[in-house]
Parts: sequence; C-alpha cells; structure tokens
Amino acid sequence: MKYTIRMLTLTVLSLFVSLSAVFAMPATKASLMDESFDLSSIHSIAVAAPNYIQTKTGPAPDAVTALIAQTGFDSRDLKNITIIPYSVIAENMKNESGIDLQTSDRNTAKKLFKENAAKYADAYLVVTIANDSRVVLFYDLYSSKTGSYLYSYRVIGGGQGDNNINSYKSFNELFYKGLSDSIKEQHKDDSKTKK
Repeated sequence: MKYTIRMLTLTVLSLFVSLSAVFAMPATKASLMDESFDLSSIHSIAVAAPNYIQTKTGPAPDAVTALIAQTGFDSRDLKNITIIPYSVIAENMKNESGIDLQTSDRNTAKKLFKENAAKYADAYLVVTIANDSRVVLFYDLYSSKTGSYLYSYRVIGGGQGDNNINSYKSFNELFYKGLSDSIKEQHKDDSKTKK
C-alpha cells in the first residue's frame, strides 16, 4: 500500500513538472538600441517581409507576414501607432514606380523596401524567425529616415511544437506589448531625469 501511494505521488509530481514546463511563458528580452531616440515619436511602422524559411510543418511565409501586421492592428497596447502591412507598401510601390516587391528576388526586395520605407512610415520592422530545434523570433525596429537601429525584442519559444501560426500570433502580441511597455518606460525615465 505504501509503495502504491509513493508511486502515485511520484507520478503526480512528474506530471505537474512536465505540464508546468509545457505551459511556461516564452522567454523575452527587450533592448533599446539608441538611447537618444524617442520611441514615442514613431507614429507609423511598416512591416517588412520577415526573414523566414518555411519548414515542413511551419506556416506559409505570406501568412506569417500578414499575421505580424494583423497582430499590430489588433493590439490594444499600441496607441497612436499605425501598422502598415508589407502588402500595402508593395502595392503602393508598384503603383508609384512600377517596382514589384512581390516578384523581386528576396535581396532586391529587402533593399528596395528599406530605400522606400521612409515614404510610408516613421520606422520599419524586420522579424527574423529561427525555427530549428527551438522557435526564436527577433523583432528589429529601424528608423525609416536614417536607417538606424532603434529597438530589439527577442522571444524564445519552445520546440517545434511552437512552429505554428497560433504561437507566432502570441509571440507577436508579446512584442507589441513589449514595445508599448518600453515606450512607457522611456517616458518614465525621461520624466525622472527632468526633475
């Protein structure tokens, strides 16, 4: 009887530990890259095509690109910031200059996007997704006018189980919440230094 109770207790404890590891929040880290830049001066963010290679089980690149912008639209944390999807900028560039980002090769499209982003937004967002043994997303925000690196946010997810559109959506929500918190924190720090 004692042996059965001990085994049952060990089983319950191991189940609890494994479930807590499965449902653990992803690790995040935010970094303000240019301390002199006021993040609250950003009123629009253009979403660039992500650096992403689809795996066998991963979502399609177009779905990931659209999701990054859509999550920004839906974010309640970002106030007074407009998120401009890659497809809108690509369409505007095609109408204005005849350059089609959608059909250009990846490197040419990146270069043209960076050169023209200032026409449409104050900053542009480049997301890099590493989906090897773990899913890791790097969100890098750049000034459209100067090209300077402004803000970085990293999300480390779980294993390949997080390589799906729902996990990417939750990671994007963490980024937009983190950006909002960084803007608030920067203003708190500014108000303390002025006193």
